[in-house]
Amino acid sequence: MKEYLRLEYNTLSAEYTSSYNRFIGTLSVVLGVYTTLLGALAFLIAVLLLMGMLFGGLSQSFTSGVLGVGLSLSGMSLLLFILVKRPLFEYKERRSTLVKVIRVLGASGVVFMAFMVLYMLVTGALYSLRKTGIMLVAIGIVLLPAGILVKMR
Repeated sequence: MKEYLRLEYNTLSAEYTSSYNRFIGTLSVVLGVYTTLLGALAFLIAVLLLMGMLFGGLSQSFTSGVLGVGLSLSGMSLLLFILVKRPLFEYKERRSTLVKVIRVLGASGVVFMAFMVLYMLVTGALYSLRKTGIMLVAIGIVLLPAGILVKMR
């Protein structure tokens, strides 16, 4: 009986290790794609700003670039959240209160961001460079507490 339990334990341990290593490999590939996308989008904004300075329409190109970057990064984040599965045999421990607070602050920041963008779209103030800058600063300030708590954890 002891030998059987030892063999089962070794089998499950090897399966868990293999599953975990595959999961880490998948995440490293996805992180590489996300980092490449972020770099390409920063370059896109720089090119749009340069073209806006040369040919006019700086505020429209800046706002379009920032919205495009935000939408593409949000889409990539949503795909990551949906497609990346949890590892097999993951230990499901109860979440601490800090994790709950971070989730609530992050969700409220995202909801605030959605309302701000919707407000800017409805009022037509989206192409005002000053108002767009103020909107981005307000969104950053709302998301700052969740980011600080994540870095402290």
